[in-house]
Amino acid sequence: MTSICQWAHALRACGVAGDERVATLMCNNQEHVEAYCAVASMGAVLHTLNPRLSAEQLAYIGNHAEDRGIIVEGSLVPLFPIRQTEVRRSHDDHCDH
Repeated sequence: MTSICQWAHALRACGVAGDERVATLMCNNQEHVEAYCAVASMGAVLHTLNPRLSAEQLAYIGNHAEDRGIIVEGSLVPLFPIRQTEVRRSHDDHCDH
């Protein structure tokens, strides 16, 4: 639960609020699940980006969805065409809901 709270805190610090959209460009792993739960706990909407898509396709989807933020796994950063606000894990151990 702490990791989910840290994700939510970091996203709030980057200006993500309820009913906004956040994309993920991540592999299927624990951090992806934590990010998904954190976004949902904030009342925001998460959608995934497929790392097999081209940079142009990723940009189109992100622009069309009007994403407030995009969480990109470190190894996949070269695939993403635009530098967005970087979300880092917070060291805060509590959630503000």
